[in-house]
Amino acid sequence: MVRGLTALACAGTLLLTAACSSAEDADAASAGDGGSGTSAEVNSDAQAAVEEDLAVPEPFEAPGPALEGVDQVAGKKVLYIPISLQIPAFQSVYAAVQEATGEVGMEVSSCDGKFNPAGVAACINQALAQDVDVVVLDQVPLGLAAQGVAQLQAAGISILVSGQEPAPGTAELAYLDTGGAEIITSMADWVTVDSGGDANVLVVAQADSPRQQAYIDEGLIPRFEEVCPDCTTTVTTTTASQLTQLGSQVSTELLQNPDIDYVVSEFDANVSYILQGLQNAPTGKDVKVVSAIGDIASLERVASGQQAYDALGSNRWAGWAITDQVLRMLTGAQPLETSIGPSRAFDSSNIDSVEVDQSSFDDESLWGGDTYTDVYRQVWGLS
Repeated sequence: MVRGLTALACAGTLLLTAACSSAEDADAASAGDGGSGTSAEVNSDAQAAVEEDLAVPEPFEAPGPALEGVDQVAGKKVLYIPISLQIPAFQSVYAAVQEATGEVGMEVSSCDGKFNPAGVAACINQALAQDVDVVVLDQVPLGLAAQGVAQLQAAGISILVSGQEPAPGTAELAYLDTGGAEIITSMADWVTVDSGGDANVLVVAQADSPRQQAYIDEGLIPRFEEVCPDCTTTVTTTTASQLTQLGSQVSTELLQNPDIDYVVSEFDANVSYILQGLQNAPTGKDVKVVSAIGDIASLERVASGQQAYDALGSNRWAGWAITDQVLRMLTGAQPLETSIGPSRAFDSSNIDSVEVDQSSFDDESLWGGDTYTDVYRQVWGLS
């Protein structure tokens, strides 16, 4: 979901010039479920971003230079540690890591970080006991595993921190930003356009890690301020251990502020709790739910009208991107800082263009098909 906001083409920016047709203007004004305003009232960058986000993404291109020496990594061992293996998205990423590492003969296993230091520490001990070559920490803050990181480094085990801020890396410690921030900030663009530039938004933020908090504090909220100065945002915070209380939080917020007309959730995993809260609030039926980082359940909600917007990336691609970074570390190549894969947003305007079932995830048709596995095979010297 890379922003092409400087494009000058009329269709790309939705600028209201004489060259733009009236039909295009109408589409911009009603992006999504149909905003109350007109496209002349909203930020043109937000309009352009929404059009790009709802479209089929461009084919994937090589993320970095081709690698040499990949034939030497067969038998290397990788341990994948996500912040929680109970979240379906991480299960999908792990399955893709298994698939991709199998292409080069590496062995991979997993361990559940369980959202807490004790769970991560147990996984670090597993890595040490198994004498793995690389540990992948997916959405696990280094601060949650500070002592364990030192133990891994002392044992000569390389560490890849995925889903964190981009930073220069080495063969011993590397980072990989896979674009989650852009997917989450896309919600501000859609709400801006859908509301005509005047929305009262309740933001449901996740606070299980600094990165999750940064998605909101440094991404979503500043984007609202930039593209929708007349929008009002209120943030309510939850954690994995507090999700059963989220419905009550949401209904309380709506009772205190009945003018709220959008609930924006950082993660789709929280939407089922949000819907419970809306059912218990007098104004809940008029509130649009907007979320990101979804799965089949989120698309089903968009198709049924329960959810207005969902933005999601390919978890399978993320597994291949992680494997590519691991290979760069093991072969002595310079690790990447960022790799951006296929992502797409859905609302009422385009949800009927795809099959809303698991097969659309499996064959990648949600994102225009699998355009990346052959690219990675070429980068790795396998084809």
